[in-house]
Amino acid sequence: MRIVKWVLAGGLVVGFCGVVCQGQGFRVIRGRPMMRVAPMPPGMEGQQVEMIVNTIQEDAGNAMELRDAAEDKLVVLGDGSIDAMKASMEQHSGLARDALEVALFRMGNGGLDPKALIADWETKRGSKPKTMEHLVAEGMARVFPNHLFFVVDEGKAGERSVIAVAADGKVQLLLDDAALAKFLRDELGDATETHARDNAARAALVLGMARLSDAGRPDVVETKETGDTMTATGMEGSESGTAVVGFDKDGTVKSVAVKTEKVATTIPSPPTDEPATTSAPAVP
Repeated sequence: MRIVKWVLAGGLVVGFCGVVCQGQGFRVIRGRPMMRVAPMPPGMEGQQVEMIVNTIQEDAGNAMELRDAAEDKLVVLGDGSIDAMKASMEQHSGLARDALEVALFRMGNGGLDPKALIADWETKRGSKPKTMEHLVAEGMARVFPNHLFFVVDEGKAGERSVIAVAADGKVQLLLDDAALAKFLRDELGDATETHARDNAARAALVLGMARLSDAGRPDVVETKETGDTMTATGMEGSESGTAVVGFDKDGTVKSVAVKTEKVATTIPSPPTDEPATTSAPAVP
């Protein structure tokens, strides 16, 4: 389960709209068979949305499966439930909010099925991923309103990928720091303001740690601007990460360097009934 806690320094607040083909109670979902939905009485959309969202149990061992199932059911509800889903987003956080946010993204893009697109893309390159998890990051959705991000376990020890899926269905592999720098450069344009550079560094940290580390869920604890670079540092459990983003004079991303490392933790000694002792001062 990959949940990223991220308070944005800036970025756009995105409104969603959705148009999905329908007729006689059927929903046409791109990449999936047609599914039938019973018509809802007026005013029932909110109740149905909440019933679906409340099936997500964050503490369950299959929390991501519950989240994914809820997302698909929300998409099937259709554009008549969009307002109810937006209202529900304001009441939820974590996986529930993420399922609502991604469902709205998909509905606004013709019922886009990102996992099916990734599976097709992997098949074409002769790979069959073991698992695919959406990178849960509320801040990322605001900075990149036209993309979803997935962490893909390629089935080999220590090999994972971060893949971006665009609203137009384009699949892009963020293989290394160079690919990440190109993605940020193409999507963010000129980052001349501090808040824009701050967001670029935070995004680089989140995406880079997701690729390099099992943690992949850093809390961003500090960003620092020095000349033409912005550095973001974060930590999750015993894993720390640092992302350094360099910019050209016009504000475009020039380079990205992300690294992670294990942080030693001190384990406290168990309590003892023995009286405390102090050392005598050294005799000169």
